Amino acid sequence: MLLAVNDLNIGLLSGVLGGLLAAAGLQFVRHAGGPARWLDGALVLTRTRLYKGISVSITILFMPLAVWAVFAAPWVSATDRRYGQALFALVALLALMMVASTFYRRIVVSDKGITSRSPWTGTRFVAWSDIKDVRYVPIFQWLCLHGSSTGPVRIDLMFAGLPDFIDVASQHLSPRLSEGAVAAFRARFSR
Repeated sequence: MLLAVNDLNIGLLSGVLGGLLAAAGLQFVRHAGGPARWLDGALVLTRTRLYKGISVSITILFMPLAVWAVFAAPWVSATDRRYGQALFALVALLALMMVASTFYRRIVVSDKGITSRSPWTGTRFVAWSDIKDVRYVPIFQWLCLHGSSTGPVRIDLMFAGLPDFIDVASQHLSPRLSEGAVAAFRARFSR
C-alpha cells in the first residue's frame, strides 16, 4: 500500500511540476516572439522559430523514448505491449498533428482582409468589412475574428509579428469592434 501511495504522489508531483514547467516554457516562447514577416505588402504570421524548435524537439526526443518504453523496456509484459502499442499509436498521431499544426498554420493579413490556413479548418478568408464580431477568449488566449459568412479566424499568442498585427488590425477594424477585444489581446501580449 505504501508503494502505491508513493507512486501516486510521484505521479501527481511530476504532473503538476511538468505542467508548471510547460507553462513557464510557453511564456518564454511567447516573450521571445519573433520579427514580423512581410510578403508583397501583406503581413504573414507564422509560429515563432522557438515554438517550431520545441515542437520538433519534443517529437524527436519523445518518439524513441516511447518506442523503448512500449517495446524494449525490461518491465514490459505481454499485456503492457498490447495496450502500449495502441497508446503509442495514439501519442504518435498526436505528435504528428502538433508538428503539422505548427508548420502549416499561417495567417496572412492584407489591406483586403485576413486569410487563415490551418490543417483543421482549411483556408478561410475574411474581408475587413465582413468582420462582425471580435472577441478575446482568455482561457485559450485567442483573438477571434468572426465574419458574417465564415467561421472564426483565431489568432493566438504563439505567432511571430503580433505587435504589427495589432497595429494593422486596429487600423482596419472599427473602434466598436477593436476597442475591447483587441485591447485585451494587446494587454495579454504585452505582459
